[in-house]
Amino acid sequence: MKNLLFLGLVLGLLSACQDSTEHPEATPATGLDARLSFTEARAPTKASALRLLGQVEVPSSAQWVVGPSVEARLVAWEVTTGSKVEVGTTLATLVSPELGDLASVENELRRVVGQREKNIGRLKESVDAGFKSSESLYDAELSLSEARAQLQRVQQQLGVRNANIRRGQKSQWEWVSPVDGLVTDIDCAPGGLYSAESRCITIVAADAPRLRVDVSETEVAKLAGYTPSARWMPAGASEAMSLEFDRRSAGFDSVTRTQALYFKGVGLTVGASGSVELEIPAPKGAVLVPRMSVVEVQGTPSVFVDKGGERPEAVAVEDVGRSGEDRLVTGIAVGDKVVARGAFALKSALAFE
Repeated sequence: MKNLLFLGLVLGLLSACQDSTEHPEATPATGLDARLSFTEARAPTKASALRLLGQVEVPSSAQWVVGPSVEARLVAWEVTTGSKVEVGTTLATLVSPELGDLASVENELRRVVGQREKNIGRLKESVDAGFKSSESLYDAELSLSEARAQLQRVQQQLGVRNANIRRGQKSQWEWVSPVDGLVTDIDCAPGGLYSAESRCITIVAADAPRLRVDVSETEVAKLAGYTPSARWMPAGASEAMSLEFDRRSAGFDSVTRTQALYFKGVGLTVGASGSVELEIPAPKGAVLVPRMSVVEVQGTPSVFVDKGGERPEAVAVEDVGRSGEDRLVTGIAVGDKVVARGAFALKSALAFE
């Protein structure tokens, strides 16, 4: 009767403890063994040091909030919020009376310079033939120099006013991007008159977004001597992103006593927030086992290892941390076959023996 009660209790515990640990491949058997699944202890690469919250932000030095370099009427935007741009990408089309006037003056001066250059060519022939005096040639060359100087001044003015603006079709001008990046905001409506002081468009440098994680003074000690990486899970995302360490703030915030750590990677969305796991190199000699493999047996963290006997044996381990959802332990070797599901039932069975 005692044996029947014991068997019933074990089977009941097994039914209540169907944990969802991965790698569940059991060999068909009977009784208690039929309820067990095994996995091999694996070599880790990283250990989870801290789990915190983080937010993606952009340094102010990597944002361009600008208007057209010259006063102009905005005809139409050629980009939208979220557009990726490169240096020279057309942002908008403009109409600028000031640029139009300067361009007209430039064209007229180009015509004048060209005409005077031709006149000098003819004058030189006349001087050589004795039909004209050298003084008339000197006056013509002086007149050409003056026209060239005027053209150069106008072109300089166009260059200053023309920063990031190029000629478009007909009387319109194209306002172009000064950087590679992402358009994050557009504030100026078509039809309005805007200038360099206007905050029309915000462009964030393509590689500028960084994940910021504020780490308390006590938690920073856990990272001492290591350069952490990060696993970033934005709110609402289904998969985590691996990010590289970029930099840390010079010191601790005087009020919060936290230090900001920044991480970089592809696909960061400005303003996104979520959970972050800071990872450091795994302790030497540690192996990875499923979280539910580690149970306490007589007050000692243990895992059950298949050593070829009738039943897996409890082996004392040191629980030294975690990597994702798995545990990092020492005391067993890579490749050891450990119980992935049913460890709690085995522990309970041992308690009745």
